[in-house]
This record gives sequence, structure tokens and C-alpha cells, in this order.
Amino acid sequence: MTNNDIFECQTNASETLAGVYEHDDEVGYFYLYDLTRQEGQKVVGAVRVFVGPFRHALNDLVIRWSSDEQAVGLFVEGELCAAFDVKSREAFGGDSEGRRSIPDSTKKSFLAH
Repeated sequence: MTNNDIFECQTNASETLAGVYEHDDEVGYFYLYDLTRQEGQKVVGAVRVFVGPFRHALNDLVIRWSSDEQAVGLFVEGELCAAFDVKSREAFGGDSEGRRSIPDSTKKSFLAH
């Protein structure tokens, strides 16, 4: 990692899963980690969120779990940019072609937080 790299992580209450955001000078990804797996096998989902330098303040980036912990989301400047459904491991949002929109039900699951 260089001095400009960003690595942010937020685990669920049981510390078995984590939402992880990693950004180098070129690209940023949001990952779903299964912390019960062996090293090298922890990433169970990934979605590209940004291409190019990170153009936000670090404190504008927040990883949050839904109140029922069935979803984890990446918020930038208060906007939900990417999310994972924990059960299905489906990724939503991001900026890549073929991306899936974040379902309203997933968005609403963060409102009760």
C-alpha cells in the first residue's frame, strides 16, 4: 500500500463477516469478507466502486451494517454506493458495467439503523 491507499473495515456483531473498502491510486473496491475462512479465501464478494483517485474526504466514507445484519453497505457522503446481501452474497451498486442496482428493500434496511 502507498501513502494514498485507503483501507476501511467494519465487522458484524459476531465478528464473522466484514465489509471492507480498499482503494489505491487507481481503483476502489468494496468487499464482503468471511472471517471464518482461511487466509486467501476470505473474500466472498467484490464490487468495483470507483476508478481513479479517491475524490472524497476519508471521513465521508462509512461502512454500515443493517440493523438485522443481513446487509452491509458502503456510504460515501451519506449516499449508499454499494451493498452486499449477506445470505446470497449478491453485490449491488458500484460503477462497473452490468452492475445491479441496490434494491429498495436493501436501502430500507439501513434506515432503521
